[in-house]
Amino acid sequence: MTMATVTKELLDAYYATEYRVSTPEGTISLKADTQSDQLRDLLKANGVASCAFITAYNQYSIQESDEVNQRRQAELEETVSKYWKYHKGEGVDPTGQWAAEPSLLILGIDYEEAKGYAVGQNAFLYGNADGYIQLVSSLRIFTSPGFICWTPRLDGTFSYISFVLGGCGSGQCDAKSVAEQLHRTASHNYSAIIPALRRMGWTNVLDQLVVLEREKV
Repeated sequence: MTMATVTKELLDAYYATEYRVSTPEGTISLKADTQSDQLRDLLKANGVASCAFITAYNQYSIQESDEVNQRRQAELEETVSKYWKYHKGEGVDPTGQWAAEPSLLILGIDYEEAKGYAVGQNAFLYGNADGYIQLVSSLRIFTSPGFICWTPRLDGTFSYISFVLGGCGSGQCDAKSVAEQLHRTASHNYSAIIPALRRMGWTNVLDQLVVLEREKV
């Protein structure tokens, strides 16, 4: 499978995107890592304390055909409709480089389940009862051969999946383990990785990288 690395440029694009949600009361406009009174009121009105904004379009930020995207989005909506209340929406690129991506705001879903629906996406939005909606983005690095991908968990640890030397593994680890792996395999690419870590708010991993760099000296 072809996969895209989450770069600073890609993260900037996620933060620039306007995430629109269609509700009976009108359209709610959301931006990543911001608070929305309208979203807070929507969640309260529906008696839930969380939500996720997810699309099935253009997996791994790779442009797909309309046919493929529409099929995947229909499959996502069909699955979600069996278990959750949701509102349709779209992610709009202000530069016009990408066409608007149909999406779903899923109400009441918990974080781990949202990650399951977002399989194939570099990132998705997760919101809480206060109306604060956060960009949840994975970090992927390539090894030789293979790759490792980490996604943050709410408890401060990380879930990971690795495809290295023909094998596949998955599990849970702490920030120190992520930093140690980056230090071993990606120190040559810190100029790209460190800005991405800062933008994603992974300060615990950055702190561990600083310690490892000092120990190396």
